[in-house]
Amino acid sequence: MTMTPMTHRLVLAICLCFLAFSEARVTFDASEVLDQSDINENNTAPFECPNGCRVYTPTSATLKIVDEEWTVVISFADLNARAIDNPLELEPGNYSVANDALGDPPEFILYVVQKGADNYNAKVYTSAQTISTNDRYITVLTDLPGMRLNGIGGDIKDYKPAVYAAGADSENKCKPVFQSRSFDNAQRTSVAILGPIASIDFGTDKYTHFVTFNYDYLTGPTNELGSSTVVVTPGYTGCGNDKVFTKEYDNGFKIDTEYKLSSDKEIALTFTADYSIAADTPPVEITINDDVIRLEDSGSTERDFVATEMWVFFDWTRAADDKKSNFAIQIDNLLKSGTGLGLAHIVVIAVFVVR
Repeated sequence: MTMTPMTHRLVLAICLCFLAFSEARVTFDASEVLDQSDINENNTAPFECPNGCRVYTPTSATLKIVDEEWTVVISFADLNARAIDNPLELEPGNYSVANDALGDPPEFILYVVQKGADNYNAKVYTSAQTISTNDRYITVLTDLPGMRLNGIGGDIKDYKPAVYAAGADSENKCKPVFQSRSFDNAQRTSVAILGPIASIDFGTDKYTHFVTFNYDYLTGPTNELGSSTVVVTPGYTGCGNDKVFTKEYDNGFKIDTEYKLSSDKEIALTFTADYSIAADTPPVEITINDDVIRLEDSGSTERDFVATEMWVFFDWTRAADDKKSNFAIQIDNLLKSGTGLGLAHIVVIAVFVVR
């Protein structure tokens, strides 16, 4: 079947400005993510491994892991350099990240996974690359403000991959930021995570599949027909309101997005959101054609729309002192099942601003 070429116009502006890079430890059921804000007055960041654990870092800073006797276990540079299939497993005990440098500690991320955690053997990637694997679950880490996952593909046409803003050990307990509706939908969708960790569930470990992991977190979300538009606030994990990475922005955080779709066939647009908005923060308002969806307080919602033309717009600002309001929005821009590809025209006027 031949698809008539689509017209596509995109205007994009992005700005990301930090007052300080401060995320603070987030502890999940069987893992935790530490960063430089966890360094205490003794210039250490303690962590426990009661039954043993594995540790991973994307950071090569002048830091080290020490045991209770202050014996150096490994430097961050050596830990970062370990092969993907040779993770470091620590014996049961208490450990610390130690900072010998004078002044403020360097920025770092350390992912600690307790022995016996779900998907304990999932591989963890700590540098940008195109990942080719037969594994069902993988985790990626960054010590930059964010990351992007796109180009999902491979021999998985009967499966629906999902992306999480947490480690593979938490995928059974957390909500995905992107749940693909089909293999084609997964291929067409790009997901930006404004946080240190993300995972993918490819749906199977029987076939070769791949994804590109890079640091292009400032590019706006995908909007074309067949894709999903995914917008995730900084720090969202999908694992509960008490498990949020916090980051300070000098001008707060702002998202401003608009796009339009039209086709001679019916478009089936599905809007889903998981959210927690602070009581003194304005609600998130998303306009889809003539309907306005308001996200306030905490909860999840799903709405379906069918029309030959779709207009989507939302504009929301999180204040600089609001560290808790967060959400993940997924908008599936699909043609209605059984209508065929048809003649599609897309005019995307997208201003995606993060500041």
